[in-house]
Amino acid sequence: IQPGEYKLSFAWESRLVRGLDGIYLSTYVDSKNETKKLLASQMEPLAARKVMPCFDEPDMKAMFTMEITTETEYPLVLWNMPLIADPVQPVEMDDTWQTFTFERSVVMSSYLLAFIVADFTCTDYAVLDGIDVKVRTCGRPDQIESGAGDYATVITAKIIKEYESFYGVPFPLNKIDSVAVPDFSAGAMENWGLILYRETALLYNPDKDTFNNKARVNTVVAHELAHQWFGNLVTMKWWNDLWLNEGFASYVEWIGTNASEPFWHYKDFQTYSDRARALSIDSYVSSRPTSIGVEKPSDITAQFDSISYSKGSALLVQAKMFMDPESGSDKNFEEAIKNYIQKYKFNNTVQEQLYDEMNTVYQGISTDLIPEEEKVNIVDVMNTWTLQMNFPVLNVERYDAGNLVISQQRFLISGSDVSDDKTSPYGYQWYVPVEYSVDGGATDFKWLKPHSSIVVPFNFSEDSSYIQLKKKKSTDCDSALIPLL
Repeated sequence: IQPGEYKLSFAWESRLVRGLDGIYLSTYVDSKNETKKLLASQMEPLAARKVMPCFDEPDMKAMFTMEITTETEYPLVLWNMPLIADPVQPVEMDDTWQTFTFERSVVMSSYLLAFIVADFTCTDYAVLDGIDVKVRTCGRPDQIESGAGDYATVITAKIIKEYESFYGVPFPLNKIDSVAVPDFSAGAMENWGLILYRETALLYNPDKDTFNNKARVNTVVAHELAHQWFGNLVTMKWWNDLWLNEGFASYVEWIGTNASEPFWHYKDFQTYSDRARALSIDSYVSSRPTSIGVEKPSDITAQFDSISYSKGSALLVQAKMFMDPESGSDKNFEEAIKNYIQKYKFNNTVQEQLYDEMNTVYQGISTDLIPEEEKVNIVDVMNTWTLQMNFPVLNVERYDAGNLVISQQRFLISGSDVSDDKTSPYGYQWYVPVEYSVDGGATDFKWLKPHSSIVVPFNFSEDSSYIQLKKKKSTDCDSALIPLL
Protein backbone atom coordinates (compact mmCIF):
# COMPACT_ATOMS: atom_id res chain seq x y z
CA ILE A 1 0.00 0.00 0.00
CA GLN A 2 1.38 3.36 -1.00
CA PRO A 3 1.45 6.22 1.54
CA GLY A 4 -1.61 8.46 1.38
CA GLU A 5 -5.17 8.88 2.63
CA TYR A 6 -7.56 5.96 2.29
CA LYS A 7 -11.21 5.37 3.16
CA LEU A 8 -11.89 2.03 4.82
CA SER A 9 -15.46 0.68 4.68
CA PHE A 10 -16.80 -2.61 5.99
CA ALA A 11 -19.94 -4.19 7.36
CA TRP A 12 -20.16 -5.09 11.01
CA GLU A 13 -22.62 -7.22 12.93
CA SER A 14 -22.87 -7.96 16.61
CA ARG A 15 -25.56 -9.65 18.67
CA LEU A 16 -27.30 -7.74 21.43
CA VAL A 17 -26.62 -9.40 24.75
CA ARG A 18 -27.56 -8.84 28.34
CA GLY A 19 -24.94 -7.12 30.42
CA LEU A 20 -24.13 -3.60 31.46
CA ASP A 21 -21.50 -2.45 28.97
CA GLY A 22 -21.29 -1.78 25.26
CA ILE A 23 -24.84 -1.60 23.84
CA TYR A 24 -26.92 -3.85 26.01
CA LEU A 25 -30.48 -5.13 26.18
CA SER A 26 -32.40 -4.38 29.35
CA THR A 27 -35.96 -4.62 30.63
CA TYR A 28 -38.19 -2.93 33.18
CA VAL A 29 -41.75 -3.33 34.43
CA ASP A 30 -44.01 -0.35 33.73
CA SER A 31 -46.95 1.01 35.75
CA LYS A 32 -49.30 -1.49 34.03
CA ASN A 33 -47.10 -4.38 35.17
CA GLU A 34 -45.96 -5.00 31.61
CA THR A 35 -42.35 -5.88 30.81
CA LYS A 36 -40.72 -3.37 28.46
CA LYS A 37 -37.44 -3.69 26.58
CA LEU A 38 -34.84 -1.00 26.01
CA LEU A 39 -31.36 -0.57 24.64
CA ALA A 40 -28.83 1.38 26.68
CA SER A 41 -25.06 1.79 26.53
CA GLN A 42 -21.96 2.17 28.65
CA MET A 43 -18.67 2.57 26.76
CA GLU A 44 -16.23 3.73 29.45
CA PRO A 45 -13.61 2.56 29.69
CA LEU A 46 -13.16 -0.09 26.96
CA ALA A 47 -16.55 -1.17 25.63
CA ALA A 48 -16.81 0.94 22.45
CA ARG A 49 -14.77 -1.78 20.73
CA LYS A 50 -17.62 -4.19 21.51
CA VAL A 51 -20.03 -2.00 19.56
CA MET A 52 -17.99 -1.27 16.45
CA PRO A 53 -14.44 -1.51 15.15
CA CYS A 54 -12.66 1.62 16.33
CA PHE A 55 -9.48 2.97 17.85
CA ASP A 56 -10.83 2.72 21.38
CA GLU A 57 -8.34 4.91 23.22
CA PRO A 58 -8.93 8.36 24.73
CA ASP A 59 -6.41 10.22 22.57
CA MET A 60 -7.67 8.82 19.25
CA LYS A 61 -10.52 11.27 18.92
CA ALA A 62 -12.73 11.24 15.84
CA MET A 63 -15.92 12.65 14.36
CA PHE A 64 -18.71 10.08 14.28
CA THR A 65 -21.88 9.81 12.17
CA MET A 66 -24.84 7.69 13.21
CA GLU A 67 -28.05 6.18 11.86
CA ILE A 68 -30.27 3.99 14.01
CA THR A 69 -33.07 1.85 12.59
CA THR A 70 -35.55 0.40 15.05
CA GLU A 71 -39.18 -0.58 15.44
CA THR A 72 -41.73 2.19 15.79
CA GLU A 73 -42.85 0.95 19.20
CA TYR A 74 -39.76 2.71 20.58
CA PRO A 75 -40.49 6.45 20.27
CA LEU A 76 -37.35 7.69 22.02
CA VAL A 77 -34.14 7.09 20.09
CA LEU A 78 -31.20 9.22 21.21
CA TRP A 79 -27.53 9.61 20.42
CA ASN A 80 -24.89 12.14 21.49
CA MET A 81 -25.88 14.61 18.77
CA PRO A 82 -29.28 16.00 17.73
CA LEU A 83 -31.47 14.53 15.01
CA ILE A 84 -31.09 15.99 11.53
CA ALA A 85 -34.79 15.50 10.76
CA ASP A 86 -37.80 13.44 11.77
CA PRO A 87 -37.39 9.66 11.45
CA VAL A 88 -38.28 8.09 8.09
CA GLN A 89 -39.40 4.65 6.95
CA PRO A 90 -36.36 2.77 5.70
CA VAL A 91 -36.28 1.54 2.11
CA GLU A 92 -37.46 -2.08 1.62
CA MET A 93 -38.94 -2.23 5.14
CA ASP A 94 -42.56 -1.84 6.24
CA ASP A 95 -44.02 1.01 8.25
CA THR A 96 -43.32 -0.70 11.57
CA TRP A 97 -39.70 0.39 11.21
CA GLN A 98 -38.09 3.82 11.39
CA THR A 99 -34.62 5.26 10.76
CA PHE A 100 -33.16 8.10 12.81
CA THR A 101 -30.31 10.10 11.28
CA PHE A 102 -28.20 12.27 13.55
CA GLU A 103 -25.84 15.19 13.07
CA ARG A 104 -22.16 14.46 12.74
CA SER A 105 -20.44 14.61 16.10
CA VAL A 106 -17.78 17.00 17.28
CA VAL A 107 -14.30 15.55 17.72
CA MET A 108 -14.60 13.19 20.67
CA SER A 109 -13.24 10.05 22.32
CA SER A 110 -14.94 6.72 21.66
CA TYR A 111 -15.64 6.07 25.35
CA LEU A 112 -18.12 8.98 25.31
CA LEU A 113 -20.43 7.50 22.66
CA ALA A 114 -23.94 6.71 23.90
CA PHE A 115 -27.28 5.35 22.65
CA ILE A 116 -30.78 4.95 24.02
CA VAL A 117 -33.70 3.15 22.34
CA ALA A 118 -36.71 2.99 24.65
CA ASP A 119 -40.40 3.59 25.20
CA PHE A 120 -39.54 6.66 27.28
CA THR A 121 -40.87 10.20 27.45
CA CYS A 122 -39.14 13.48 28.30
CA THR A 123 -39.80 16.69 30.17
CA ASP A 124 -40.26 19.94 28.34
CA TYR A 125 -37.04 21.75 27.53
CA ALA A 126 -35.74 24.06 30.24
CA VAL A 127 -36.08 27.79 29.68
CA LEU A 128 -33.35 29.95 31.21
CA ASP A 129 -32.07 33.34 30.08
CA GLY A 130 -28.46 33.26 28.95
CA ILE A 131 -28.32 29.60 27.92
CA ASP A 132 -28.64 28.38 24.31
CA VAL A 133 -28.48 24.66 25.10
CA LYS A 134 -31.61 22.50 24.88
CA VAL A 135 -31.93 20.70 28.22
CA ARG A 136 -34.43 18.00 29.16
CA THR A 137 -34.77 14.86 31.28
CA CYS A 138 -36.09 11.54 29.98
CA GLY A 139 -37.18 8.31 31.61
CA ARG A 140 -40.01 5.86 32.15
CA PRO A 141 -43.33 7.54 31.25
CA ASP A 142 -44.87 7.15 34.70
CA GLN A 143 -41.83 8.78 36.33
CA ILE A 144 -41.74 11.73 33.94
CA GLU A 145 -45.52 12.25 34.14
CA SER A 146 -45.26 12.36 37.95
CA GLY A 147 -42.85 15.30 37.69
CA ALA A 148 -39.82 13.33 38.93
CA GLY A 149 -37.67 14.65 36.06
CA ASP A 150 -38.47 18.33 36.52
CA TYR A 151 -35.91 19.09 39.21
CA ALA A 152 -33.02 17.64 37.19
CA THR A 153 -34.07 19.66 34.13
CA VAL A 154 -34.14 22.93 36.06
CA ILE A 155 -30.80 22.47 37.83
CA THR A 156 -29.06 21.20 34.69
CA ALA A 157 -29.80 24.48 32.94
CA LYS A 158 -28.62 26.53 35.94
CA ILE A 159 -25.41 24.53 36.32
CA ILE A 160 -24.54 24.75 32.62
CA LYS A 161 -24.85 28.52 32.82
CA GLU A 162 -22.53 28.60 35.83
CA TYR A 163 -19.97 26.30 34.20
CA GLU A 164 -19.87 28.36 31.01
CA SER A 165 -18.73 31.25 33.19
CA PHE A 166 -16.32 29.15 35.27
CA TYR A 167 -14.60 27.48 32.30
CA GLY A 168 -14.74 30.53 30.05
CA VAL A 169 -15.94 28.42 27.11
CA PRO A 170 -19.58 28.02 25.98
CA PHE A 171 -20.98 24.51 26.06
CA PRO A 172 -19.86 23.05 22.69
CA LEU A 173 -23.12 21.23 21.84
CA ASN A 174 -26.65 22.54 21.41
CA LYS A 175 -28.40 19.90 23.53
CA ILE A 176 -28.09 17.75 26.63
CA ASP A 177 -30.44 14.85 27.16
CA SER A 178 -30.31 13.38 30.66
CA VAL A 179 -31.80 9.90 30.75
CA ALA A 180 -32.75 7.80 33.79
CA VAL A 181 -31.99 4.15 33.02
CA PRO A 182 -33.56 1.45 35.24
CA ASP A 183 -30.60 -0.89 34.80
CA PHE A 184 -27.27 0.98 34.82
CA SER A 185 -23.90 -0.08 36.23
CA ALA A 186 -22.43 3.30 37.20
CA GLY A 187 -24.08 6.07 39.18
CA ALA A 188 -23.97 8.08 35.97
CA MET A 189 -21.91 8.46 32.79
CA GLU A 190 -20.93 11.80 31.31
CA ASN A 191 -21.44 10.93 27.62
CA TRP A 192 -21.26 14.13 25.62
CA GLY A 193 -24.76 15.44 25.02
CA LEU A 194 -26.44 12.26 26.31
CA ILE A 195 -25.77 11.70 30.01
CA LEU A 196 -27.08 8.41 31.38
CA TYR A 197 -27.95 8.00 35.06
CA ARG A 198 -29.29 5.46 37.46
CA GLU A 199 -32.85 6.45 38.23
CA THR A 200 -31.98 7.26 41.85
CA ALA A 201 -29.26 9.66 40.68
CA LEU A 202 -31.51 11.70 38.37
CA LEU A 203 -35.16 11.49 39.40
CA TYR A 204 -36.58 13.37 42.37
CA ASN A 205 -40.25 13.43 43.34
CA PRO A 206 -40.85 16.06 46.05
CA ASP A 207 -44.03 14.27 47.13
CA LYS A 208 -42.20 11.04 47.92
CA ASP A 209 -38.45 11.52 48.19
CA THR A 210 -36.29 12.87 51.01
CA PHE A 211 -33.92 15.81 51.04
CA ASN A 212 -31.02 13.36 50.80
CA ASN A 213 -32.45 12.11 47.49
CA LYS A 214 -32.64 15.69 46.25
CA ALA A 215 -29.07 16.43 47.33
CA ARG A 216 -27.77 13.30 45.61
CA VAL A 217 -29.51 14.20 42.35
CA ASN A 218 -28.05 17.70 42.48
CA THR A 219 -24.47 16.66 43.21
CA VAL A 220 -24.42 13.83 40.66
CA VAL A 221 -25.83 16.12 37.96
CA ALA A 222 -23.25 18.79 38.84
CA HIS A 223 -20.47 16.18 38.69
CA GLU A 224 -21.47 14.83 35.28
CA LEU A 225 -21.90 18.30 33.81
CA ALA A 226 -18.43 19.28 35.04
CA HIS A 227 -17.07 16.49 32.82
CA GLN A 228 -18.60 18.05 29.73
CA TRP A 229 -15.66 20.47 29.70
CA PHE A 230 -12.98 18.83 31.86
CA GLY A 231 -12.93 15.32 30.42
CA ASN A 232 -14.99 15.62 27.25
CA LEU A 233 -13.80 18.88 25.71
CA VAL A 234 -10.27 18.41 27.10
CA THR A 235 -9.52 14.74 27.65
CA MET A 236 -6.74 12.84 29.39
CA LYS A 237 -4.26 11.38 26.92
CA TRP A 238 -4.21 8.03 28.70
CA TRP A 239 -5.95 6.38 31.62
CA ASN A 240 -3.08 6.96 34.06
CA ASP A 241 -4.42 10.51 34.43
CA LEU A 242 -8.01 9.45 35.15
CA TRP A 243 -7.81 11.49 38.34
CA LEU A 244 -7.79 14.63 36.18
CA ASN A 245 -11.28 13.72 35.03
CA GLU A 246 -12.75 12.48 38.29
CA GLY A 247 -10.86 14.63 40.78
CA PHE A 248 -11.63 17.78 38.86
CA ALA A 249 -15.30 16.91 38.47
CA SER A 250 -15.46 16.22 42.21
CA TYR A 251 -13.91 19.62 42.85
CA VAL A 252 -16.15 21.52 40.41
CA GLU A 253 -19.38 19.80 41.45
CA TRP A 254 -19.66 21.98 44.54
CA ILE A 255 -19.49 25.06 42.29
CA GLY A 256 -22.43 23.74 40.27
CA THR A 257 -24.40 22.70 43.33
CA ASN A 258 -23.74 26.05 44.97
CA ALA A 259 -25.04 27.83 41.85
CA SER A 260 -28.25 25.81 41.71
CA GLU A 261 -28.89 25.62 45.48
CA PRO A 262 -26.96 28.48 47.10
CA PHE A 263 -28.72 28.18 50.47
CA TRP A 264 -27.25 24.71 50.98
CA HIS A 265 -23.67 26.05 51.32
CA TYR A 266 -22.63 22.72 49.89
CA LYS A 267 -18.93 23.54 49.64
CA ASP A 268 -18.73 23.78 53.44
CA PHE A 269 -19.50 20.08 53.55
CA GLN A 270 -18.01 18.78 50.33
CA THR A 271 -14.45 20.04 50.74
CA TYR A 272 -14.20 18.63 54.26
CA SER A 273 -15.80 15.39 53.10
CA ASP A 274 -13.28 14.95 50.27
CA ARG A 275 -10.39 15.65 52.62
CA ALA A 276 -11.65 13.19 55.24
CA ARG A 277 -12.04 10.40 52.69
CA ALA A 278 -8.65 11.15 51.17
CA LEU A 279 -6.82 11.24 54.50
CA SER A 280 -8.48 8.00 55.55
CA ILE A 281 -7.76 5.81 52.54
CA ASP A 282 -4.40 7.40 51.72
CA SER A 283 -2.94 6.74 55.18
CA TYR A 284 -2.44 3.03 54.48
CA VAL A 285 0.47 1.17 52.95
CA SER A 286 -2.05 -0.29 50.51
CA SER A 287 -2.78 3.13 48.97
CA ARG A 288 -1.55 4.18 45.53
CA PRO A 289 -0.30 7.31 43.73
CA THR A 290 -2.98 9.54 42.26
CA SER A 291 -1.46 9.14 38.80
CA ILE A 292 -0.44 5.55 38.20
CA GLY A 293 0.73 3.42 35.28
CA VAL A 294 -1.94 1.55 33.30
CA GLU A 295 -0.94 -1.61 31.49
CA LYS A 296 -4.09 -3.76 31.47
CA PRO A 297 -7.87 -3.22 31.62
CA SER A 298 -8.12 -3.99 35.32
CA ASP A 299 -5.65 -1.16 36.01
CA ILE A 300 -8.20 1.28 34.59
CA THR A 301 -11.23 0.12 36.57
CA ALA A 302 -9.15 0.02 39.76
CA GLN A 303 -8.68 3.79 39.52
CA PHE A 304 -12.37 4.60 40.00
CA ASP A 305 -11.83 4.99 43.73
CA SER A 306 -11.51 7.59 46.48
CA ILE A 307 -7.94 8.40 45.48
CA SER A 308 -9.02 9.63 42.03
CA TYR A 309 -12.21 11.31 43.25
CA SER A 310 -11.59 12.60 46.78
CA LYS A 311 -7.82 12.99 46.95
CA GLY A 312 -7.85 14.40 43.43
CA SER A 313 -10.39 17.01 44.50
CA ALA A 314 -8.50 17.84 47.71
CA LEU A 315 -5.25 18.30 45.76
CA LEU A 316 -6.94 20.84 43.51
CA VAL A 317 -8.29 22.72 46.54
CA GLN A 318 -4.75 22.74 47.95
CA ALA A 319 -3.43 24.07 44.62
CA LYS A 320 -6.02 26.84 44.72
CA MET A 321 -4.92 27.61 48.28
CA PHE A 322 -1.34 28.41 47.38
CA MET A 323 -2.22 30.06 44.06
CA ASP A 324 -4.75 32.35 45.73
CA PRO A 325 -3.32 33.25 49.15
CA GLU A 326 -5.81 36.04 49.71
CA SER A 327 -8.73 34.74 51.75
CA GLY A 328 -11.77 33.89 49.66
CA SER A 329 -10.10 34.51 46.29
CA ASP A 330 -10.16 32.03 43.39
CA LYS A 331 -8.95 34.43 40.69
CA ASN A 332 -5.53 32.97 39.87
CA PHE A 333 -6.56 29.32 39.99
CA GLU A 334 -9.61 29.91 37.81
CA GLU A 335 -7.54 31.93 35.33
CA ALA A 336 -5.24 28.91 34.93
CA ILE A 337 -8.23 26.60 34.37
CA LYS A 338 -9.72 28.92 31.75
CA ASN A 339 -6.38 29.12 29.95
CA TYR A 340 -6.03 25.34 30.02
CA ILE A 341 -9.53 24.68 28.63
CA GLN A 342 -9.17 27.31 25.92
CA LYS A 343 -5.72 26.13 24.86
CA TYR A 344 -6.47 22.41 24.68
CA LYS A 345 -10.18 22.22 23.77
CA PHE A 346 -11.01 19.20 21.57
CA ASN A 347 -7.57 17.78 22.34
CA ASN A 348 -5.88 15.47 24.83
CA THR A 349 -3.44 16.34 27.59
CA VAL A 350 -1.23 14.91 30.30
CA GLN A 351 -1.31 16.26 33.84
CA GLU A 352 1.87 18.31 33.42
CA GLN A 353 0.13 20.49 30.83
CA LEU A 354 -2.41 21.54 33.44
CA TYR A 355 0.42 22.22 35.88
CA ASP A 356 2.20 24.33 33.24
CA GLU A 357 -0.83 26.60 32.96
CA MET A 358 -1.01 26.83 36.74
CA ASN A 359 2.70 27.63 36.93
CA THR A 360 2.47 30.36 34.28
CA VAL A 361 -0.20 32.16 36.29
CA TYR A 362 1.56 31.50 39.60
CA GLN A 363 4.85 33.01 38.46
CA GLY A 364 3.02 36.19 37.45
CA ILE A 365 1.37 36.71 40.84
CA SER A 366 2.49 39.89 42.58
CA THR A 367 1.60 39.96 46.27
CA ASP A 368 3.37 40.28 49.58
CA LEU A 369 1.70 37.01 50.59
CA ILE A 370 3.92 35.11 48.12
CA PRO A 371 7.48 36.53 48.29
CA GLU A 372 9.36 36.19 44.99
CA GLU A 373 12.17 34.28 46.69
CA GLU A 374 9.64 31.69 47.86
CA LYS A 375 8.14 30.92 44.46
CA VAL A 376 8.64 27.41 43.14
CA ASN A 377 7.74 25.52 39.97
CA ILE A 378 4.15 24.27 40.29
CA VAL A 379 4.96 21.29 38.05
CA ASP A 380 7.48 20.12 40.65
CA VAL A 381 5.02 20.77 43.47
CA MET A 382 2.13 18.83 41.96
CA ASN A 383 4.26 15.89 40.86
CA THR A 384 5.27 15.21 44.45
CA TRP A 385 1.59 14.93 45.31
CA THR A 386 0.38 12.86 42.35
CA LEU A 387 3.32 10.54 41.59
CA GLN A 388 3.67 9.11 45.08
CA MET A 389 1.07 7.87 47.52
CA ASN A 390 0.30 8.95 51.10
CA PHE A 391 0.91 12.42 52.55
CA PRO A 392 3.22 14.12 55.07
CA VAL A 393 2.79 15.11 58.68
CA LEU A 394 4.72 18.15 59.91
CA ASN A 395 7.00 18.07 62.94
CA VAL A 396 8.00 21.18 64.91
CA GLU A 397 11.03 20.62 67.16
CA ARG A 398 13.72 22.53 69.01
CA TYR A 399 16.74 22.93 66.74
CA ASP A 400 19.20 24.81 68.97
CA ALA A 401 19.19 27.49 71.66
CA GLY A 402 17.53 30.10 69.44
CA ASN A 403 15.65 28.21 66.72
CA LEU A 404 12.86 25.78 65.98
CA VAL A 405 12.86 23.51 62.94
CA ILE A 406 9.85 22.45 60.87
CA SER A 407 10.28 19.17 59.01
CA GLN A 408 8.11 16.54 57.38
CA GLN A 409 7.76 12.79 57.38
CA ARG A 410 5.50 10.32 55.64
CA PHE A 411 2.31 9.59 57.57
CA LEU A 412 1.02 6.02 57.83
CA ILE A 413 -1.75 4.84 60.10
CA SER A 414 0.41 1.83 60.96
CA GLY A 415 3.28 4.06 62.03
CA SER A 416 5.80 2.66 59.54
CA ASP A 417 5.98 0.69 56.31
CA VAL A 418 7.41 -2.71 57.15
CA SER A 419 6.61 -4.19 53.72
CA ASP A 420 9.11 -2.01 51.80
CA ASP A 421 7.38 -3.05 48.57
CA LYS A 422 6.43 0.38 47.20
CA THR A 423 9.10 2.89 46.31
CA SER A 424 8.65 6.59 45.65
CA PRO A 425 10.46 8.76 43.07
CA TYR A 426 10.64 11.48 45.74
CA GLY A 427 11.49 9.37 48.77
CA TYR A 428 8.09 10.19 50.31
CA GLN A 429 8.87 13.89 50.57
CA TRP A 430 6.59 16.66 49.34
CA TYR A 431 6.45 20.35 48.56
CA VAL A 432 4.41 21.68 51.47
CA PRO A 433 3.11 25.28 51.68
CA VAL A 434 3.62 26.45 55.27
CA GLU A 435 2.28 29.60 56.92
CA TYR A 436 3.25 30.34 60.50
CA SER A 437 3.56 33.11 63.05
CA VAL A 438 5.58 33.41 66.26
CA ASP A 439 4.05 34.93 69.39
CA GLY A 440 1.09 36.22 67.38
CA GLY A 441 3.29 38.34 65.12
CA ALA A 442 3.28 38.75 61.35
CA THR A 443 2.54 35.68 59.24
CA ASP A 444 5.42 34.23 57.25
CA PHE A 445 5.04 31.95 54.22
CA LYS A 446 7.64 29.41 53.14
CA TRP A 447 7.75 26.27 51.05
CA LEU A 448 8.91 23.19 52.93
CA LYS A 449 10.73 21.43 50.11
CA PRO A 450 11.58 17.74 49.80
CA HIS A 451 14.55 16.66 51.92
CA SER A 452 14.84 20.06 53.59
CA SER A 453 13.52 21.90 56.63
CA ILE A 454 12.48 25.38 57.74
CA VAL A 455 14.43 27.00 60.59
CA VAL A 456 12.44 29.53 62.63
CA PRO A 457 14.03 31.91 65.18
CA PHE A 458 12.40 31.34 68.57
CA ASN A 459 12.90 32.79 72.06
CA PHE A 460 13.02 29.83 74.44
CA SER A 461 13.69 32.08 77.43
CA GLU A 462 10.10 33.30 77.42
CA ASP A 463 7.68 30.71 78.83
CA SER A 464 4.80 32.31 76.94
CA SER A 465 6.43 32.08 73.48
CA TYR A 466 4.63 29.96 70.93
CA ILE A 467 4.55 29.18 67.20
CA GLN A 468 1.30 28.78 65.30
CA LEU A 469 0.98 26.90 62.02
CA LYS A 470 -1.92 28.50 60.22
CA LYS A 471 -4.81 27.48 58.04
CA LYS A 472 -6.31 29.65 55.36
CA LYS A 473 -9.35 31.55 56.59
CA SER A 474 -11.69 30.63 53.71
CA THR A 475 -13.56 27.40 54.35
CA ASP A 476 -12.88 25.79 51.00
CA CYS A 477 -9.14 26.27 51.41
CA ASP A 478 -9.17 24.26 54.63
CA SER A 479 -9.41 21.13 52.52
CA ALA A 480 -5.63 20.93 52.06
CA LEU A 481 -4.24 17.49 52.75
CA ILE A 482 -1.68 18.54 55.35
CA PRO A 483 -3.19 17.74 58.76
CA LEU A 484 -1.34 20.53 60.54
CA LEU A 485 -1.93 23.33 58.01
